[in-house]
Amino acid sequence: MSQSIFHRLLLGCLEIVNKGFRELTRTRNSIRHL
Repeated sequence: MSQSIFHRLLLGCLEIVNKGFRELTRTRNSIRHL
């Protein structure tokens, strides 16, 4: 059971990292366009 909880936490962290990375590339692109 703890393994599934750990897997869920890992997926959540990956999702947050992906969102943050997407925002980072978006801001970097907008800064480059300025």
